[in-house]
Amino acid sequence: MNNRDKRIMRRGFTILELLMVISIMAVIATFATGAALKSVKNSRSKRADSMRQVLEMAIVNYRAQENEWPFRIADLEQDKSDNNIYWAKGTKNAIVFKKLLTSKSTVYLDGSGLLTAIGGRMTVKTARENGLSDIPIGYPDPDNPNTFKYYNVKYLALTDTVKVEKP
Repeated sequence: MNNRDKRIMRRGFTILELLMVISIMAVIATFATGAALKSVKNSRSKRADSMRQVLEMAIVNYRAQENEWPFRIADLEQDKSDNNIYWAKGTKNAIVFKKLLTSKSTVYLDGSGLLTAIGGRMTVKTARENGLSDIPIGYPDPDNPNTFKYYNVKYLALTDTVKVEKP
């Protein structure tokens, strides 16, 4: 048999060629998966930051409309290192957000986009519909979506301002 006859008899790919194609596809899939997971983590982090800004603006809007904060300073925890800073940390942030969520005159916060882990992870709107009153607001941890974190609210007495922070 000459070379021309050998080429005609050979149909399909060799095992080596198939393994090379499969390995190249596996490398490409690995890079694509890593990039997709990173973008999901970034989007979760950006969502938590945007919710933090929404909460902060809602508190400021309440202050502007009602001429008072939606919380009593006496209900907040004073910072041990600075007497001019007060905190509502973790689940205690419900103290700050309660009036914002229950105000009848103006809607300061739409609870459909806010999350809580009280009574199982659910939206704040669903928690209110279930009869819960003290509802802390938080977010799934971007690094580990199985864990849930609550926003911390910081009141600065010297400047009479409020900051909402991620722990």
